[in-house]
Amino acid sequence: MLPNTPLHHLLMAELKGPIVLTSGNLSENPQETQNECARHNLAGIVDGFLMHNRDVVNRLDDSVVRQDRSGVSILRRARGYAPSPICLPTSFEGAPKVLALGGELKATFCLLDGRNAVLSQHIGDLENAPTLADYKKMLRLYLDLYQFEPDIVAVDAHPQYLSTRTGEDFARERGLPLVRVQHHHAHLAACLADQGQDQAMPATVHAVVLDGLGWVRTGGWALNPAGRLRRLRAAWPFPASVVAGRRGRKPGAVAQSGSAIVYCLWSELPSQPGGNRSGNQVCRPSGKAA
Repeated sequence: MLPNTPLHHLLMAELKGPIVLTSGNLSENPQETQNECARHNLAGIVDGFLMHNRDVVNRLDDSVVRQDRSGVSILRRARGYAPSPICLPTSFEGAPKVLALGGELKATFCLLDGRNAVLSQHIGDLENAPTLADYKKMLRLYLDLYQFEPDIVAVDAHPQYLSTRTGEDFARERGLPLVRVQHHHAHLAACLADQGQDQAMPATVHAVVLDGLGWVRTGGWALNPAGRLRRLRAAWPFPASVVAGRRGRKPGAVAQSGSAIVYCLWSELPSQPGGNRSGNQVCRPSGKAA
């Protein structure tokens, strides 16, 4: 990683070789942002503290990217990327403003305004109380900074997700319509948007979504802005012990369990090589990138 403040640059200049860095937090907790809290909570795991007199207003984790033959893929979008908007296809122009609250694990939220999707930084797992508090704090900050007034609130279909409950409360307090999105459908739609695919024209996309969590209902699927979705097959259902436990959170364990959910989504697949792969690209109403 590169030093992201002048203080880090000065510190690294005095070292003769590379060092291993990690965030200043206990496992599962957000990073400590106040000096006194850091001294109290981290005293048992660190040997010393380098303090600063500038307050941390917006907590940001380190971004994680991977580079391979196809280019750079963002695995965790945070410092250096968020909150720069992701540019969506032209079919999103004129769409209602949407506040999307996301899932419960590796949580983020999104402010959707036309073709611009303002995605929050990676926040973490919301079952952890300090992380949930940070999630709500970041949500208030983004809504205020962008003066964002949503027309619709979108939540995960899982009724027990804390992000879903947050969205339900938000919609109820403001009298806004609430849309519930099936978890694996959201994964697929996000992948299409990430690759620059326009979901407006009739074409067929087949996807295998491997995930340990997701609230699935029987019966037909409703029409929604991302297209018409049909669930083709689930290899076999998860035992409750797998879904509820740590094993359900690990993609490797999910694959080993042999669980595959296959969906069919009618959408347009224009021949656009590459896609933006969750980079930073602001869209203007004219459709030209800035």
